[in-house]
Amino acid sequence: MRIEGNSKTPGGIAHRIQALAGLALIPMAACLFSGCPTGPGSTTNTTPPTPSWSILDQTSQGALDNIVPAGSSITVFINPGDNYMATFHAASPSGIKSITLSGSGSVICHNNQPPFNEASPFKYTIPTQTIVLAPQPGGQFFTEAANPFFFTWALFKGEAAGNAPASPALAKCGDQVPLLGTTTYVGQATTEAGATSAANSLLVTTCAAGALSSPSITCP
Repeated sequence: MRIEGNSKTPGGIAHRIQALAGLALIPMAACLFSGCPTGPGSTTNTTPPTPSWSILDQTSQGALDNIVPAGSSITVFINPGDNYMATFHAASPSGIKSITLSGSGSVICHNNQPPFNEASPFKYTIPTQTIVLAPQPGGQFFTEAANPFFFTWALFKGEAAGNAPASPALAKCGDQVPLLGTTTYVGQATTEAGATSAANSLLVTTCAAGALSSPSITCP
C-alpha cells in the first residue's frame, strides 16, 4: 500500500468542477481543469491501467493523494458530517478510453438508535458514472484520467440530488447527527487497447470520535 498525503492540496479545481454538478460532462471537467497528460497511445499493449484514489475533505481541506491499495480495496476515515470529494484515477501509456465510478453505502443515526441503527441501517447506492474520453488533436490520447464524486450529507440549493445519497437518513435522524457509516466506491478503467483494470475499491468510513486529521488512514 502506498499513500502520499498532502494537507495543502488546493480545493480550487474541486470547487470549479462541483459548481457544474448535475451535468453529464462533469467528471470530464477534472481533466479539462487540471490538464490530464496525453500521449500517442497504443492499441496493442494489453497491460491494464494503473488505478489509484484521492480524497479531499472539503470541510477541513485535508487531502490524501495517490492512494494505492495493496489488494483490491483500502479504507480511509473522515470526520462525521464533513463533505468530501472521492476521486478514482487511472493511468496508462496506451491511453485511457473510459473510466467508471460507482458506489454504495449505509449509515446509522449517531447514537445507534431508530429509525436507523446497526440492525436496520439506511442503505443507498451511487449510480455508475462513466466517462468516455475522445481522441485529442494530433492523434493524442489521455494517458491519465480522473472520475470524481462529490459526497454531501445534506441536499443544498443548487446541489445535484445524487450528490447527497444519505440525505433522507439525515432528515429522519433529526438531532441524532452527524450520521455514521461507510460508503464504498468502486472504480474501473479501460485502455484504448481494450485492457480493463480489476475492480478497485475505496471505503470512506466516518470516524465516530473524529479523526486526528481528516481524511486519515487511522481512526482513534
